[in-house]
Amino acid sequence: MTIMLLDPIIGGYGLTRLSPDLPLLLNSVNMASFHGANMFSSYMPLDAKNEHEVGGQSTVVKGYTQEEFRFFNEYTGRLTQVLRGAQREAGVALYYPIAMFQADLLASNNFWPNIVELYEERQHDWDHTEKALLKGDIEYMIVHPEAVAEAAIEDGRMNIGYGSYHTLVMPQLDFIPHKVAFQLKRFEEAGGKIL
Repeated sequence: MTIMLLDPIIGGYGLTRLSPDLPLLLNSVNMASFHGANMFSSYMPLDAKNEHEVGGQSTVVKGYTQEEFRFFNEYTGRLTQVLRGAQREAGVALYYPIAMFQADLLASNNFWPNIVELYEERQHDWDHTEKALLKGDIEYMIVHPEAVAEAAIEDGRMNIGYGSYHTLVMPQLDFIPHKVAFQLKRFEEAGGKIL
């Protein structure tokens, strides 16, 4: 069981809660299901509230109609029921660096716009890697550092949970945990491929 929170974009210093258009929301559910999520929770507003001002800030909320809300919930419910118990057979693993910019807990004299640029570069590289796999019709599973560090490696395959991978795709990274680096060497020596 893998749960995912569908949270609308929050803006206006917390006074405005925006909801994505329904097609974008459904695409998010589809992609999350593709990546293994089979339970969803959300903070989606049902109906739009009347616009009014609080301290000079607009508090308009774009909600969904009852029909849209019902359709979204039924769609998500059907999809998760169909996929419950399913197992992916992907032979390619995509390394997800949980420790991306969030882990750079080093003191810096850079102003925040420079830090944002660094994050955007890394996020762009991650997005590009994932889109390249999808456009190439390559089925893959996302694996995180702890899973790679603890994976069983034999016969050129990295076994993580129910998955068995012959290839590991590594996006742009600045840091790799020592245990992961050790496993990568073992994986290659056993005949696995790292891109």
